[in-house]
Amino acid sequence: MINSELEILIHGDNVSGLTPKMSDKSIAVTDVTPGDSDNYLFVLVDLSNVQASTDFTITLVGDGRDIKIPYSLKSKRGGSKRSEGISNADAIYLITPDRFRNGTEENDNVEGMKDSDARTE
Repeated sequence: MINSELEILIHGDNVSGLTPKMSDKSIAVTDVTPGDSDNYLFVLVDLSNVQASTDFTITLVGDGRDIKIPYSLKSKRGGSKRSEGISNADAIYLITPDRFRNGTEENDNVEGMKDSDARTE
């Protein structure tokens, strides 16, 4: 791959304070960041010395625990270089606010609406 870094998000009970170890010594852990919740851990690894189709184990150690997580790196599918990534055509911008202040109370009630008084206190 062009970029040899991979960020792995690990989710589990109170994993944010654990230390990741890789079973494959050619995989270098370059950064570990706990998530906002104690149940998430971001592990950044360098795969520049690793071949595709590699299976390895991430072991989380600490707090008297030894959690083993199997992980597989897959080969790219043929023709994947021609694939287009995400573009602005893939995104929809939310233009309607989910919370707003009622600026004009005169237009709250519309004739014919079932709710005759839409104003809330």
